[in-house]
Amino acid sequence: MRKLVFTSHSSEDFRQARRWYEEQREGLGPKFMDAANATLMHIQRAPLSFQEVLAPFRRAVIRRFPYELFYTFDDHRVLVVMLFHTARDPAVALARLRNH
Repeated sequence: MRKLVFTSHSSEDFRQARRWYEEQREGLGPKFMDAANATLMHIQRAPLSFQEVLAPFRRAVIRRFPYELFYTFDDHRVLVVMLFHTARDPAVALARLRNH
């Protein structure tokens, strides 16, 4: 299985989202991370099953939470470059991908 690698930005995105959910309701932060981890495992097993949005980056939606994961991959690893809230302007995500 491909190794998961996170950029510093994507790691911070995850920390902030988990913290925010936990502040909203105790126990919701871990539920968010469980949903995110399920999506990450799916990406590891079948990275081509998600839509390419800006070559070589693909997007996977996290179930039950309004977030998308943006990643790229090769034969050995999946590089997670961004966790993005779906209520934000998609142009921000595209600009961040272009600058990666």
